[in-house]
Amino acid sequence: MKSNNNKSFLFFVMLVLTSLCAHSQVSSDHDFEDGDYYMFPIKPKQNNTLAGSMGELRSTHFHAGLDIRTDSQIGLPVYAAADGYISRAVVRTNGYGRALYLSHPNGETTVYAHLNRFNGPIALHIRNHQYIRKRFKTDLNLKKGRFLVHKGDIIAYSGNSGSSGGPHLHFEIRDKNQAVLNPLNYHFEEIKDTTPPHIERMVIQPFGINSRVNQQFKPASLKVLGSGGRYYLKDTIKIHGKVGFEVYAYDWLDHSRFKCAVTEIKVKKDDAPIYHQNINSFTFSEQKNILAHMDYGIKYRTGKRYHKLYVDNGNFLKFYTTDLHRGKVSLYTDSKHKITVELSDPYHNTSTLIFYIRHEVPKSDIAVSSVSSSKNVLSTKLQKSVLSVEVGHTSDREKPKAYLYVAGEEKVLAPQYSLKGYGHTYLWDMKYGVPDSIRVGTLRKEFGYKAVVPSGSSFHYYGDQMNVYFPKGALFDTLYMEERLISSYPQTARYRIGTPSIPLRRNITVSLKPIAFQKEVSKLGAYEVTGRSSYGYMGGIWKNGKLEFKTRYFGDYVILSDTIPPKIKALTVNKDQLRFQISDKLSGIKDFKATIDGEWVLMNYDYKRKLIWSEKLNPKHVFSGKLVVVVTDKLGNRNYYTQNLD
Repeated sequence: MKSNNNKSFLFFVMLVLTSLCAHSQVSSDHDFEDGDYYMFPIKPKQNNTLAGSMGELRSTHFHAGLDIRTDSQIGLPVYAAADGYISRAVVRTNGYGRALYLSHPNGETTVYAHLNRFNGPIALHIRNHQYIRKRFKTDLNLKKGRFLVHKGDIIAYSGNSGSSGGPHLHFEIRDKNQAVLNPLNYHFEEIKDTTPPHIERMVIQPFGINSRVNQQFKPASLKVLGSGGRYYLKDTIKIHGKVGFEVYAYDWLDHSRFKCAVTEIKVKKDDAPIYHQNINSFTFSEQKNILAHMDYGIKYRTGKRYHKLYVDNGNFLKFYTTDLHRGKVSLYTDSKHKITVELSDPYHNTSTLIFYIRHEVPKSDIAVSSVSSSKNVLSTKLQKSVLSVEVGHTSDREKPKAYLYVAGEEKVLAPQYSLKGYGHTYLWDMKYGVPDSIRVGTLRKEFGYKAVVPSGSSFHYYGDQMNVYFPKGALFDTLYMEERLISSYPQTARYRIGTPSIPLRRNITVSLKPIAFQKEVSKLGAYEVTGRSSYGYMGGIWKNGKLEFKTRYFGDYVILSDTIPPKIKALTVNKDQLRFQISDKLSGIKDFKATIDGEWVLMNYDYKRKLIWSEKLNPKHVFSGKLVVVVTDKLGNRNYYTQNLD
């Protein structure tokens, strides 16, 4: 591609944009009668279904809008939901991918994400900007009125860009402060929902060392019975002390197999309200509170996301109304109570779960039908500040004492309760000291707890294998810090940082102390262990002989060397099109660049398909000259592809 042709075309584009921008509109092939303010942005006036709705519990955030299905297709017209102007245009490899933001006269904003391509003058403007900046990634804030649109204009075409898991349109409505609003509250006629939410399981969680659920200090996971909006538990639940309820539920819309959000949940104790959530709006700054809203431990172990029907420590969301106990229930005297849990979707379909709890004084010997505990096995679990130790044992007569060692001092514990024929349970409140180890008979276990980290202030932890800095607000609750060196082989040392089932609100800074140095430290990086042989690159810089990096996840980490450059595989290389598959085995792709005779060529990127492909500034021009493609990974390893295009 010749330099003078590029410059001439750029000048032409700028002239065209100057004349069009003030009154630019995109094409429309629909006429809409006056009525509701917003129209549906995909296949308007036709039945449609969703793959996701606002308020869903995602892994790290509440889903902020609707995932509108496009029948597994790419390229369906995306219509402007109302009059307004394009105020922002984004092109990214992850997140929302290609996205448009439309500002409307009512002060609200609609967002259209995971697009395949833009339509009209905005498409030309974005491509021109990419060529001027010589960057694929783009984030443009546009002046009011520069790119006007009318309700029903085709502004783009649907796609699968960014972090999308399949072709669909992500659609949001935001208020004047950019807080998201639930689009289903507008009751678009394209979406049908006459189905009440489905309730699958309940968890009843004990709080405090003296609390019991069915005589045990452990969460009770209970199957919910019923259907068609009416649900119940088989048995009355025996309670002592303080407990909290959690529910696993979801909403099915008509003619859809996808699990959508339950946004409103009410809980009553004997017809007195104790908890109410209504996820109608939230800000993006509040998103991380989802890790305290749902039971993160259950999510980590099973992948299922339970709503806590109480407001837990560190949760600052504003869509709750609770009693003075923040939704938690306490029973200490003989009594029986009715618990009602009512779940509603935005179309006012309602399901009700009714069950009963009654007080029962804790017993030292409990008859059970079956448990998972095995003979001569010692297992431990930390729940909030209570350490639970279970010892599998078949003798009901022998109730051995446990010896807990706290800062060199021996603490003697008797079993809190015993399961007949199965074993014994010991409890220790960590507020009275962090234990080093425990011994029961011939069984012994060492703990990795090293420090007590407060949640309300910053904290520096200095350990044997690592240093960790916790900024203020990183923790939801007090942390009993664990540190272990799981594998000590110099080249594959594996570090356990904290407890993986505990969430973090903000990044912490970790400095790992390597067991042995390699010569080429510039090629070393920190990696999160994400599977048996899979790793997620975390980066890192060397400071005072330690590798420092940031993370928002507790878990296992390793230091690995990456000296292998990325791979480049040519798929299509001719005068009209350039397509390559690019990949990197370890640290991942950082950057890519294509030039012809030194002139930059726009290459689009889809990391899911490991694909880059060209997009010409002037569609009529042909690629001619020396092609050079450079791909760089995150540790600076480069690979080159060259070819003469004649």
